[in-house]
Amino acid sequence: MDELTMSPVDSTRQIQWHDTEMASYHVHRNLRRALNGNPNLPANFFAYEHSLFKADEKKQRFFAAVYEHRPEIVILDGIAHFLYDVNDTKQCAQLIEEIKILVTETGTCLFTTIHDNQGKSGIQAEKARGHIGSELERICDSQIVCARAERKKNAPIVLSIRNVRDGDYASDLCI
Repeated sequence: MDELTMSPVDSTRQIQWHDTEMASYHVHRNLRRALNGNPNLPANFFAYEHSLFKADEKKQRFFAAVYEHRPEIVILDGIAHFLYDVNDTKQCAQLIEEIKILVTETGTCLFTTIHDNQGKSGIQAEKARGHIGSELERICDSQIVCARAERKKNAPIVLSIRNVRDGDYASDLCI
């Protein structure tokens, strides 16, 4: 079984993790897990917690941090929390336009999470939630789909990497 760890791509450029829904305690707990228990973050890794802010304030804080520091990699856990309605077509289109401009102007590689449709089965369960999810699936270069192998709490997680442009699943990794 492969072990996922974090290591800096370029120690002179930042890596940012933005969490839009979890409280500070949970953000730091997840970071410790990602770092295999190491209490020290790499010097170029910065975590931002936005859960206590309104949707538009979360988005504003996120954009300000990325524009100011121009990180090499940004992990955005919860892009849907920048919106008041994930099915509002105009709101979603505007956010995606702003994200495209952001990554183009800063040269940042953006990874974002979007949850699937809960309580659905078949093809509907595999679709990302809301209009924002559908649009992100449509424009992204690749997807990393994380799902439990079975519907049990301790079941292994299967990562499927899908090249969206070709429509093929490139590989699966079980962790």
